[in-house]
Amino acid sequence: MVSELGYKVEPQWHSKPNFIRVICVGAGAAGLLVAYKMKKDFKNYELVCYEKFVLTYQSSMGTSANGSKGTPELVEHEWSTFYAYAPEIKQYFEKFADKYDLHPNIKLNSKVLSATWVEDKGIYEVEVDVEGRKINDWCHVIINGTGFLNDWKWPKIEGLHDFEGKLLHSANWDSSVDYTDKTVAVIGTGSSAIQIVPQVQKKAKHLTTFMRSVTWISPPVGGQVLEEDKSHSSDSKQTQAPQAQYWYTEEDKKRFREDPQALLEYRKKLESSVNNLFDMFIAGSETSQWAEKLMREEMHRRIGPGHEELKEKLIPKWAPGCRRITPGDGYLEALVKDSEHTKCVIDMDPANEATDVTPVHNEIVKVVPEGLIDDAGRLHKVDILVCATGFNLAFAPPFKVLGVNGVSMADEFNPEPQVYLALTVPKFPNYFVVNGVRGNWAAGTALPSHEVQVEYILQCMKRMQEENIRALEVKMEPVKQLYEHIDEWHKGSVWNSDCKSWYKNNIVGGKLWIWGGSRINSLLKSAESSLDSMKAARYHGRRDLRVEDVDVPQIVDGQVLIQIEWCGICGSDLHEYLVGPGIIPQKDAPHPLTGAVMPVTMGHEFCGRVTKVGPNSKFQIGQPVMVDPRVFCSNCHSCNIGDTNICNSWGFLGLQSPDGGGFSEYVAVKEEMCHVLPDSIPLSEAALIEPLTVARHATKKSGFDDYRDKTILVLGGGPVGLALIFVLRASGFGKLIVSEPTSQRQEQAAKFVDMVLNPREISVPEKCRIMPGLKDGMDALRRGGTYVNVAGWERECVVPMEHFMLKEIIFRASMSYTAEDFKQTVDEFVAGKFEGFEKLVTARIALDDIVKKGFEELVNHKDDHVKILVTPMKELHNCAVATGRAEAVTHWRLETIFVFWQPKFWAPKDNIINILSRRFPASFLVSRLPTSMDAHAHLLSLGWAGPGHSLDSRPYKQKGHRGLAYDPAKVGNNGVGLVKPLLISQRKGRFGVGKKAHEPQAGNQWWLKGFENALGNIGKSESERSSGTTTPVAYGHGTGKHGGLYSFFVKGQEMEGTIGKVGEFTRASKKRKSDALNDGEKDDTAESTSLKKKREAATEFEEAGAYFALRDKDEKRGQRVQRQDPVVEFEQVGEYLQARLQKRQKKRKSKVGPGATDLDTPVEVDNEEPSTPNKVESKEERQERRRRRKEKREQRRKALFDLENQRQNVSPANSIAKDSDGTADRRTQRRRGKAQVLPSHQMAEGDL
Repeated sequence: MVSELGYKVEPQWHSKPNFIRVICVGAGAAGLLVAYKMKKDFKNYELVCYEKFVLTYQSSMGTSANGSKGTPELVEHEWSTFYAYAPEIKQYFEKFADKYDLHPNIKLNSKVLSATWVEDKGIYEVEVDVEGRKINDWCHVIINGTGFLNDWKWPKIEGLHDFEGKLLHSANWDSSVDYTDKTVAVIGTGSSAIQIVPQVQKKAKHLTTFMRSVTWISPPVGGQVLEEDKSHSSDSKQTQAPQAQYWYTEEDKKRFREDPQALLEYRKKLESSVNNLFDMFIAGSETSQWAEKLMREEMHRRIGPGHEELKEKLIPKWAPGCRRITPGDGYLEALVKDSEHTKCVIDMDPANEATDVTPVHNEIVKVVPEGLIDDAGRLHKVDILVCATGFNLAFAPPFKVLGVNGVSMADEFNPEPQVYLALTVPKFPNYFVVNGVRGNWAAGTALPSHEVQVEYILQCMKRMQEENIRALEVKMEPVKQLYEHIDEWHKGSVWNSDCKSWYKNNIVGGKLWIWGGSRINSLLKSAESSLDSMKAARYHGRRDLRVEDVDVPQIVDGQVLIQIEWCGICGSDLHEYLVGPGIIPQKDAPHPLTGAVMPVTMGHEFCGRVTKVGPNSKFQIGQPVMVDPRVFCSNCHSCNIGDTNICNSWGFLGLQSPDGGGFSEYVAVKEEMCHVLPDSIPLSEAALIEPLTVARHATKKSGFDDYRDKTILVLGGGPVGLALIFVLRASGFGKLIVSEPTSQRQEQAAKFVDMVLNPREISVPEKCRIMPGLKDGMDALRRGGTYVNVAGWERECVVPMEHFMLKEIIFRASMSYTAEDFKQTVDEFVAGKFEGFEKLVTARIALDDIVKKGFEELVNHKDDHVKILVTPMKELHNCAVATGRAEAVTHWRLETIFVFWQPKFWAPKDNIINILSRRFPASFLVSRLPTSMDAHAHLLSLGWAGPGHSLDSRPYKQKGHRGLAYDPAKVGNNGVGLVKPLLISQRKGRFGVGKKAHEPQAGNQWWLKGFENALGNIGKSESERSSGTTTPVAYGHGTGKHGGLYSFFVKGQEMEGTIGKVGEFTRASKKRKSDALNDGEKDDTAESTSLKKKREAATEFEEAGAYFALRDKDEKRGQRVQRQDPVVEFEQVGEYLQARLQKRQKKRKSKVGPGATDLDTPVEVDNEEPSTPNKVESKEERQERRRRRKEKREQRRKALFDLENQRQNVSPANSIAKDSDGTADRRTQRRRGKAQVLPSHQMAEGDL
């Protein structure tokens, strides 16, 4: 059978990752890191790094201490100087590539021109210029490692290209140019000019530097680390005073080479020396003021006495850090030609004499063939003109990128780029960039950021390989949230000062495009960022509740991850929403135990299922749990005596905890907070356990152990008041009275109490909240009675002490509950002692609607509601298969979709995941495994529903097979134990692709509509879960075996509700059928065969909101279907098949008639079946068996025909009934199965 369906086992090892092809643009630091780490950690991949040489000018210098440069795998590189120069940096990377054999992955002289996302293939098509020849390439993932400063620019000066001398740009350096004894001009005062000027000064005849803006020249970053060692002091022979460039001695190199720990400590000190100074970038901070004073004094000292005009024109007025800070080794000294420090300190030979340098502060107005003219009209004749004028800030990559639906990244980045964590861009799946927009551009060296970001990218790619994910794309919402945070942070930074900087795209007062925070903050954010996000309702302030995308929490030891199913809106939540923050900690006063501050995820009355556990956990994935949300210290006096509800640092998940709350998709909680629920308890009801626990604790605080002879007055019929009623009912009481002013709650309470009273002044309690309730309660109490307060007070209460005194009233307060209370309530709930409490739920809403349909609904229509439950799963629309009247139906909400597709295809044609994710906010599990029978059966047994076998296999399609009978205890990974497909429906035709598409069938079937291209086939219902029956719906699309390119398995949850007029589809037939959406008065035979009518009916069906419907024969009789565990269900299926087989055999025997002899039945009735149902027949065996069966049937037909001919002469007394004309209607009776076959002793003599 399996071979007939086209299934075969692929020859591959277990957990083999999918093949992935990657293109990295650039083979610099980022490209080499990608190549090295993929070679180390990846299998079944291909990587190409295309490199076009840029930034090759010689003798440039790194602006950070090299001791902290480099990857940990190659820190043994022996650097010559504290600040490394370009040749040695290049040597370092070449050594790195050689050591790890990365050259095969690199293609030089290759420039990427464009990358276009191809949706149906899930790849980028890439065009590359290889040494002037264009080629086409492709990849699953493209990584942009070109950096953000790669688009160098010429200055906008009239006549620039009329210059007849040599014109150079710092970013496009020509190493062949010799400037010995030449007159040279350098334009700019940025980091490039600061590095070039001292180098050119060594050989040039004269150097003129045009200084267009002011800049800070800092002391050596990390220099204090060297000062700690006497051998590295400024008077050392190895140190070039006064700028403290240091040449490492052979002794230094030997020490670092032989003592790796010493090198590690040295590197740590260098990193710390940079990180500890980050406070200088906070505007107005003491460190910022100290740094400004230090740099100003250092620049004055290095320039020397006099030169006041230079100091005035060069030293900024704004705080250090607004522009990039550069140590500037030798730059200030080079500018002062008459200074004692005229010697070029960069020259390895200190004996060389320095060239005179002329700083010019005038603007350049024009370039002429022989030189430059400034705004004073002076002509500066030069032989070589160097433009150190920087770059266009490369928001968009230097090549064309087209994403989803052909959108251009250049257009998307205009006017502002949207990049998440400087790594990935919305609308551009599988596109990554290293240290992109809003990355770590200003705080410390870049290589550590490169490493962390490359690790993040590789983590994404590994997940794509292992989980068969075709495309990863960041959503826009987290990008917006991150940008809001960065913009707010920058308001207090020195980078926001009034300077002109490429950090702001050279716009004074412009938007900052660097990371908002320290380098450590950037590294940790990138390293900790989750690949998964979820929806959560977060409290930002009074009436400011936002549904936002946040990271799915990560569990630690002793925690479990809970997928939230239901969470109730509590009065405490509503109180905080209206008049808070009260108990929710504000930013200036974090919670003393948890450290939580706003914003926090709200919701504490929640339940769900365990989805992730730690090592040695006592919980199992899939277990339903109710969560005790309390937070306490366990150390104070109250906790030590068991009163954890009044802990000195009490709190709740969803109010005072940073770990999340119930108004989200997931929450990480401690194991001891979870109470396992039996499968018999629906989770849609279990969320009510928490308010019942509050009521249970209040009854204990009253001091009474027995209420059966007590008269009890409950003031208020809200959620807690009604919970008190149910708890008291469970305990037994003498008489129960409720005082409630609103009619809705009066009606609810009247069902369960002896008497419901209206307060004497209905308007006063509503206007003044609960204050009159205290006095009303005192007046109603007998002398010596007990008053238990459970309510929260929104304002200060004036206590009527005379009531207490005169009547000796006992006042007790009830706060929250203890662990004992929670466990007791859970046990009572499971035991059914609060039956009917679930009916007090007046609304169930989706998380996306929590503000409008939840909190605002309670504010504006409080009297209409008792309890509103919230679910993070969006409900599906409903459909009743009815005849035009309103009817109660079963609702379902989609939980999870599992997508299979064939291994030979990388992705389905229609990008089905994007289609589904836009329509349904469900969880998606994506697999590139074959949609084989064993995989299908395994999912079916675990509570899923799916096609189970080929939708296009003719024998099974004709027989109506839908699903598999399966023993989960026997089937392993190799499919051993797979049993025969289960025959569920004999009706021919199917949903999906083909002639009968969009033509549903009546009967005990489930229907799902709402996917994009075709409807799914029908599956059989499966075992009942604690929250309802999961949806046994399958969806197949495409052609070929096993559902074509992809198939769907779906899970959902049962809900309750009603829907108005909708209609029923019917199959075409010669008999009369009711019309699709009309009253069914006319025969639709002609219409049902018309394709036009079918389409019209399908359109009406969709417009009626028909997404999901249940038509079950048991429910037609008004019975609730009690579905069983998969193993039990399998046993029932076996019994069903056995009973069905016996029924068929009995039916076949009955056709022969009682007392038949061998003579009457010369040919034996065909009862041949395969000896073992599980045996897989070959094609030839199956054809032979069918031939024999056909031959036997023909023999039997002929024998019966001959027998009838013999009986034509039977006497009337022994003959069968005849018509009025005396002719026996044998054909009619045979067709009805009633033709009589008479035994021989009843025949007349001679009849034979």
